[in-house]
Amino acid sequence: MHQRKQRMSDLVDAYVCLPGGAGTLDEFFDAWTAQQLGLHSKPIALFGSSFWAPTVSMLKHMADEGFIRQDDVDTLIVADTVDELLVALNSWAAPCPKWN
Repeated sequence: MHQRKQRMSDLVDAYVCLPGGAGTLDEFFDAWTAQQLGLHSKPIALFGSSFWAPTVSMLKHMADEGFIRQDDVDTLIVADTVDELLVALNSWAAPCPKWN
């Protein structure tokens, strides 16, 4: 799995997470954590807002409780159409890493 994720990271300009299972969650959180740590500055999108709503809700709850930064949650793109996704990807700005 590590080699697969490393290869994906090397090749992509952005991460777009489609509805999926445990492997998708693993890849999402790995990419998102790497972004927070400043290991990459690529956008991360969750495609299909109704599917991802419970995850986004959990992340917002974690931010409200002080376990993660709201700024990190705000970097995520949530889109329902390809057009909406492309506009968001093109206007996305890299966040400031958690540790500089």
